[in-house]
Amino acid sequence: VVNDVRDLEGRDGEMLLYDSRRDEIVMFGGACCGNGPGYAYHVSDTWRFVNGTSTDGVWKDVDVELAPLPREFGNLVYDVNDDRAVLCFGLDGSQPNYMNDCHELSFSSGQRPAWKKLYSAGHLPDARWAAAVVYDKRNDRLVVFGGQGRKTNTTLNDVHFLSLGESTRWQDPVVSGSSPSERRFP
Repeated sequence: VVNDVRDLEGRDGEMLLYDSRRDEIVMFGGACCGNGPGYAYHVSDTWRFVNGTSTDGVWKDVDVELAPLPREFGNLVYDVNDDRAVLCFGLDGSQPNYMNDCHELSFSSGQRPAWKKLYSAGHLPDARWAAAVVYDKRNDRLVVFGGQGRKTNTTLNDVHFLSLGESTRWQDPVVSGSSPSERRFP
């Protein structure tokens, strides 16, 4: 069920993906402003920008079940092979709380959309926010680079793979040669 809305609350650190099958943009979460300086709260809502024509469209609030914890500066990627959104990492500003969980939202079920936690084998990467994450269609996996890490609160330059096939599994690839410098918001 998708509900039309007239007012989408302003925010920062939201996560976006492009759904190429439907020609729509999907947005999750972010930090919303209150009545004073700074951010008042984090949100875990899901929205779609439905393109009417090449020059107009409308934001719609997606009525989902079991949304992941609120966060900002995580990563939202479209898995074209399985027609789903994959959400990983992020920052919940309450402590701050760095996250390394992953969730999926299927678009093809025909039922009310529901987020499900992805449980993965392998070595889980350190919690982080502001990483670069892309979907590798040929190998059906996510590729993760860098971000701001929790363990030492430093900027990272590590690489991780999350296979998304029959079973999800984290892998730490062997990287040879020189690596790019540490970065967040790459």
